[in-house]
Amino acid sequence: MPCDVDPGLSVERSHGSPLVVVGPAVVVVGPNTGTAGPVAGTAAAAAVSRPLSADEQHVLDRTQKPDEAAKPLSAKAQKKLDEMNRRKEKADQELQAKAAREQAKHDADAARTAAEEAKRQAKKDTEAARAAADLSRKSK
Repeated sequence: MPCDVDPGLSVERSHGSPLVVVGPAVVVVGPNTGTAGPVAGTAAAAAVSRPLSADEQHVLDRTQKPDEAAKPLSAKAQKKLDEMNRRKEKADQELQAKAAREQAKHDADAARTAAEEAKRQAKKDTEAARAAADLSRKSK
């Protein structure tokens, strides 16, 4: 993923984190592939050696703060989250029940069709056996 870096921007990668390009009120975060990527060893590497300004450091710190999930939820927020999860679980169960009903209908139709085909085949077999018996009697 080649990257052209504006001289006013800083490219930072620390501790295996995703690539962060910091500039005037712009932060672009690339995918974390676990490798240094093609940026290392290019002209962009020269921009890494420049120290961050206070604004850039502030933006970098804000983008790297711990997940919101680490904070404990208030009782109201937890109740709302529980209600959303309950509704989602109920919707998932209803969807599974509907799929099961549709599958049962499909299976019943397939069984009915197979039974009709077996009945037709049995009738053909009976007629063929009867014809063979008649032919056998006539040949005697």
